[in-house]
Amino acid sequence: MESKAGFIFALIGGILTIISSFLSAIMGGALIQFLSMLGLEWLGIIATAIPLLWIVFGTITIIGAVKMNKPETVKKGALLALIFSILSLNVLGIVGGILGLVAAKK
Repeated sequence: MESKAGFIFALIGGILTIISSFLSAIMGGALIQFLSMLGLEWLGIIATAIPLLWIVFGTITIIGAVKMNKPETVKKGALLALIFSILSLNVLGIVGGILGLVAAKK
């Protein structure tokens, strides 16, 4: 049984993760310019690298959401969405993954 609610929550969570991470990466790039004047450009590089990693996590969350929409791959998709939503601290994706796991047990 597919999980429509889990699909919607995980999809929205993944999209929001990508959008917010993209904006954070842009701000991190601007931060590199400022911190390079202080000799702390490594801190700006870290501030840019983490949001880029979260873009990957958001993409994998969306892939998990799409898998939740198919009855034969609900559990795999729910686990993908749940794990990568936890890693990216995305509450909507976590809720979607939990709803997908509950639907997979039915």
